[in-house]
Amino acid sequence: MPLILIIFGIIFVIAGWRNTELEVFDIFKTVLLGNKNTISYLQWAFALFIVAAFGYIKEIRPIVIALIVVLFIAMIDNKNNKGVDILTQIDKYFANIKKE
Repeated sequence: MPLILIIFGIIFVIAGWRNTELEVFDIFKTVLLGNKNTISYLQWAFALFIVAAFGYIKEIRPIVIALIVVLFIAMIDNKNNKGVDILTQIDKYFANIKKE
């Protein structure tokens, strides 16, 4: 947990230094809350939580593990209506930073 907070701190310090903190907040808002065309990652996290909660039942644990793997694959491959997944959006963002 402290490592994640350090990473977020570094991201926000660099964004503040470059005067792009509003863009970073917009990206985090879009990733966490989604927009009209995408499912938000908070909804994916809630789905993972619900499926993982059933993992405490020992008889269905292998099925739950398989469902968690499927959810992770679907979350990574999640595409909006324009056919652009989150990894492509992140690549475009960092490419725009390099141009500046």
